[in-house]
Amino acid sequence: MNFPKQLSFLKSKIPFRLPKSDSGALSPASGVFRDLILFLIFSCIIAVFVFYVYDEIVRISDFSYRLFFKYGSNVLKGLVPYHDFFLEYPPFSLIFFTVPAYHRYLGAYGAAFSFLVYVFCLTGLYISALIGRKYNVPTVLTMGAYAVSVCAVGPILTNFYDVFPAVITMGAVYAYITKHRLTGWFLLSAAVLTKLYPIFLAPVFLIPYLIDMKPFLRSVMMSFSGVSSGIDPADKQKFMSALKKAGAGFAVFAVTGIIFTLPFVIIDADGFFAFLTYHVERGLHIETIYASIILLGRNFGIDILADTIRINNYGSPHLYGNVADIVAKAATPVMMCIYAVIYALYIRIIFRNNTHPTSEAWLSDPQNDRVFAMVSFLIVLFFMMAGKVFSTSYIIWLFPFIPFAFIREDPETRITVRNIGASAAGNILFPENILSRLPGCSEVALKDCADETIRKAFTVTFRYALIFFAVYVISCILSYLIYPHNYSPLLNFKTSSVLLVFIRNIFLLIMGLAAVVLCRTTDLRTCAARRYREKQFEEAQQEFRNISGKQNT
Repeated sequence: MNFPKQLSFLKSKIPFRLPKSDSGALSPASGVFRDLILFLIFSCIIAVFVFYVYDEIVRISDFSYRLFFKYGSNVLKGLVPYHDFFLEYPPFSLIFFTVPAYHRYLGAYGAAFSFLVYVFCLTGLYISALIGRKYNVPTVLTMGAYAVSVCAVGPILTNFYDVFPAVITMGAVYAYITKHRLTGWFLLSAAVLTKLYPIFLAPVFLIPYLIDMKPFLRSVMMSFSGVSSGIDPADKQKFMSALKKAGAGFAVFAVTGIIFTLPFVIIDADGFFAFLTYHVERGLHIETIYASIILLGRNFGIDILADTIRINNYGSPHLYGNVADIVAKAATPVMMCIYAVIYALYIRIIFRNNTHPTSEAWLSDPQNDRVFAMVSFLIVLFFMMAGKVFSTSYIIWLFPFIPFAFIREDPETRITVRNIGASAAGNILFPENILSRLPGCSEVALKDCADETIRKAFTVTFRYALIFFAVYVISCILSYLIYPHNYSPLLNFKTSSVLLVFIRNIFLLIMGLAAVVLCRTTDLRTCAARRYREKQFEEAQQEFRNISGKQNT
């Protein structure tokens, strides 16, 4: 994309820009070789951790993939899942359990399972490269942050299957924000069929369609309030079009789920739904933030918590007692209330100061794509933090969101696209109604304010993205210290181990706060105009002080 002549002053000021072709236009293809080299380097680093470090140096119990091997072997024997044997996971998970089981013995299964994990890690690395190239962020940053996050997860990466739904969810989010919405819906359904937690992202995928419905909804409200006499047919047509698009996306999501679950429901409905009741009936998991608080209170002598005990059931350690039982029952309603707040704030972000006429135009703004990804992250995070179950492996769900945090404000899109063809820098940077309120404005002053505003916006976004990334790495290190090193003391309610779990959960909440900050959007033109007015006021104050000083002398 070429810069208009009036914006040439920005060319040398915009950081992280793509290489340019001989014609001077931004050329995404010119960095392919460099990105390929980076991809190979980070692939090798991840391979070292997956196949050597996690297998030889920091190896942990293979209990989980022994269970996966059992499930896969049962399928290869011709047994029907949910009917001939109990399966605690959704149907799509069988693909990842069965494919490595063709080797028929456990040792080869472990290697094949690790290789499948590695393939999915590379898929996420490739998506990270796509994020960098699409949003004009250095791919060394997006791929590097992703690779470090993968390596920081620790040996649980290859001992649990959580990487599969996590990377599929990453693909769903990326497909959606790059305007491949039906693909995004399909991948989201595939993620839900692998592990249930992404189902709560469906409202996040639906809410942007409200932008297309906004004119009709406004007309309906005005009609009911008596302000207008009727509904504009054009608004009604837009509403129906948006409804069809939203319906088509959700239909892909629902039909995909039905296709893969209906055969099992027909064969044995009770057996199929047993895996849902299995998770509903679980107690309060020992790694939840609720459990940490209860155990700390118990260890410090609070009488009401003295009856808290641990029982190993449903494949995990759970707490039981008067308070623990109440908290376990209340956790899901609390989680749903938090989700309602997140959805409501998401709608508010979409409609507040939104100048985009359609949802596709809204998603064309990089800031809004980051908002979409961060809201999705918050939904996943609070499934872990507010729910009654939090296994150590759940932290794997979060690393695919790391590259999305580095999506930043793009001045080329926000300024050039909206104001192409303007005749002066002032008219490009500011709407006429703002410009008219800036007496004596000069082109040079406007350029300086615009440049300062852009750099400040970049700096703030980058700073919180780094915090988001760094806190995740720290949380992973703490999780590794918890499992396996301090898990036995945790099962015995040792205070230091309980405190370690509590600190890890607090760090994850800090990560959530960073994500909330990254949901903020910046109108560069308005901010630049505000900065210009502030500078005018500062200059006027300085001039007044100079005049007062001369009069006093």
